Amino acid sequence: MQLIHIGYPKCASTSLQQFLFDNSAFGFRSPHGAQCTRLLHDLRVVDTFEFDTQIDSIRKNYAPNDGELVDVYSHEHLLIDPYGERSQVREGVRRLSKIFDSPKILLMIREQKSAIVSSYNEHLRRGRTTTFDDFVNTKERELGFRPSVCRVYEFKYDRLISYLHETFGTENVLVLPLEMTRSPDFLPRLYTFLGRPMPEALPETMSETTRTSRKGDLVFLRHFNKLITPSPPHSGSLLRRALYGANILLSAVVPDTLYQAKRRKIMATYEREIEGLYTDSNLRTSDLIGIDLAEFGYK
Repeated sequence: MQLIHIGYPKCASTSLQQFLFDNSAFGFRSPHGAQCTRLLHDLRVVDTFEFDTQIDSIRKNYAPNDGELVDVYSHEHLLIDPYGERSQVREGVRRLSKIFDSPKILLMIREQKSAIVSSYNEHLRRGRTTTFDDFVNTKERELGFRPSVCRVYEFKYDRLISYLHETFGTENVLVLPLEMTRSPDFLPRLYTFLGRPMPEALPETMSETTRTSRKGDLVFLRHFNKLITPSPPHSGSLLRRALYGANILLSAVVPDTLYQAKRRKIMATYEREIEGLYTDSNLRTSDLIGIDLAEFGYK
């Protein structure tokens, strides 16, 4: 059996990869590593025409095993990168259907406001200088004058879910909200979906790996990044590391009033530009996945 974990980003991907998917004691193995960059390359980097001519050789890299373990190919950016990199979601799904014969698909989602703000923080950590207004910028994006960095319509989850159902079959697609990972219901849903018994060694709830959120990310980081423009250097560069280190040190002394003022400004932009955009989509998503997302704060 093959399980493809396709994202979304900022939805417990690291926890799933490190705690669960590369652990034979829990019934899984990751043939190409806990984070499958090989599949990311095949879905998003290989030229479309090259992909179609090389499909037979590509498929050989993902041959199913005959053992008891579930092969997992996991990368949170397989289809979507909300931090500024462009992706073709429908083309990515098409390629998945060409590579794998009958895979199981796991999609993790997250309440949109939380997901978009978290994506903006990650965008800044990548060395960018975009304001949150320009990061979402839906009004001008719709007019076509200045595309937004974050394509907010990609967070209308029902559209992707419906397409996955159409492509792979409803019974082969599991969608779970990030907010459920702390619940004892999360892991049983996953194992039931895979048709596998729960291992006795498995804890009741999933272990979480989270990146520390720092006040300086909103207060200093964008301004520090301006020192390394026009194009951010590699994350391992001396200047990039020095500036990020300074951000960490200064985060400890940021007044909470200043940080909260930055947060309020971001939330005001969200409410002005995006609030209400996902209401109908979330209702449809709830019906599609059989989970009332309103219970987890989705609006």
